[in-house]
Amino acid sequence: MTNVLQNTRVMVDEYMSRFDPSHDMHHVDRVCRLALQLAQQDAFQGKEVDLTVVELAALCHDIGDRKYSTGQEKEEKSIEQFLTRQGYPKAALIQKIVDHVGYSKELGWSKEDADSDWRDTCLELHA
Repeated sequence: MTNVLQNTRVMVDEYMSRFDPSHDMHHVDRVCRLALQLAQQDAFQGKEVDLTVVELAALCHDIGDRKYSTGQEKEEKSIEQFLTRQGYPKAALIQKIVDHVGYSKELGWSKEDADSDWRDTCLELHA
């Protein structure tokens, strides 16, 4: 897993280097530290939390963010495709978590959504 984390960090650092300081690698590192801290609290309370999933999702949380990307760019920078090429077996889960991260997205959540059960129970999403 170390190679996947290292390769993802390099990809994210390169991707984020184009943006203003509010979304640079320092921001990503702060998000990673906080997400891992929250996830470890859940794990300590006896809940099974995949810390690699949490870290990868936190690293990638701004890839394809609508504030910075075009539709074409999002297709070219698919997190799922990148992680699949890295041989990471939970690439689709990371993509799904990243697709559900964001304040405006959370405002639009509804219990009637098809994936509301997953969204409500995915500990890695809420870390």
